[in-house]
Amino acid sequence: MRRWTGNSARTVPATRAHLAQMAATKAGILDEWERDARTLTGQDARNLILTIHEDAGTAR
Repeated sequence: MRRWTGNSARTVPATRAHLAQMAATKAGILDEWERDARTLTGQDARNLILTIHEDAGTAR
């Protein structure tokens, strides 16, 4: 990843409960993840974050 973009890549394991807590507190990093996330496997990260925001009542 570093050779390709100049940036490092990280995996971030997070439960739905943790993401919901982040949405409820309006954690700015969640917006960054929504914008920048690239799903490698499993549920699409952007759709998950949008759903979490909707469930928390913080959807834009």
